Amino acid sequence: LVSFYAMGDTPYNTDQRYCLNRQLRGLNMAQDEASFIAHIGDIKAGRGAGSACTASVYQEVANIIQHSDNSQNYDVGDFVLMVGDNEWTDCINKDEAWDFWINTFGPSSSFASKMPSLSRQTDVSRTNMSGGSDARTENLSFFVKDVLVLGINMMGSFNGDRNVPVGDEAERLGQNLDWVKRNMETYGSRMKAVVILAHAPFEGSVARDHFGNPFKDLVRNTFQVPTIYIHGDGHAFCYKYPDNTNPGLVDLMVDDGGDAPPILVSVRRRISDGQVLFHVDERGGTYSSGCNGVNQNTWS
Repeated sequence: LVSFYAMGDTPYNTDQRYCLNRQLRGLNMAQDEASFIAHIGDIKAGRGAGSACTASVYQEVANIIQHSDNSQNYDVGDFVLMVGDNEWTDCINKDEAWDFWINTFGPSSSFASKMPSLSRQTDVSRTNMSGGSDARTENLSFFVKDVLVLGINMMGSFNGDRNVPVGDEAERLGQNLDWVKRNMETYGSRMKAVVILAHAPFEGSVARDHFGNPFKDLVRNTFQVPTIYIHGDGHAFCYKYPDNTNPGLVDLMVDDGGDAPPILVSVRRRISDGQVLFHVDERGGTYSSGCNGVNQNTWS
């Protein structure tokens, strides 16, 4: 049905920026029959030395992705980028950091995805850390080759702490759930599978009540369609079934990009019985001796 690359939690430092150059040059969408590329958040290091949330940090990653030496086999419009906690809720200047991200990678930027039938959750408002509000344009959806793809804003930490409310937690996760439900209702029997892209898992103690449990119920009891939830944040590849009562729900965590290349995820229909399955090609998996990045600052 559809294939795509997924990556996340990179680049955190100069070596990983060099590595990202190499990884992007290794993508070949035509050869792998990939429809899009998903970066599921954390484009910079978290709290600590050298991890300031300044406009130049966001722009540098944008420059890497856009550089003509790197983008020979993809178009910037093929990218779907989700926001991570390192570039938002872990920043000291959270509202300013959000503006940096949305202005660099949001729907009005040069990274506005060109995926067909793409829509955004513009009919609800997000409350920022200062109490103001704007449209929740980071949540997105598109329908490609009978597969519904959804992107939602799921954070893993706040000021570096996990399992604490992340700013607008209840509001945001409720809107995430509504976005997933509305789109699944819209596409109904037309969708043969659902792909959800998010930065962090839905099983954390804070997220469980607002999103995780009702989401699992939605997939298990209402729509009963094969669904894969793809995220990062844990930095170690893991493919599992988070609901032992629903074998159709898969949770996939990607390696951090400094340790492994982007993976290739395929949604396939088994010829023998027509069942839809998820296949993951780790494309070599964890590097045995580092990324061996391109040691040249080619993105500047």
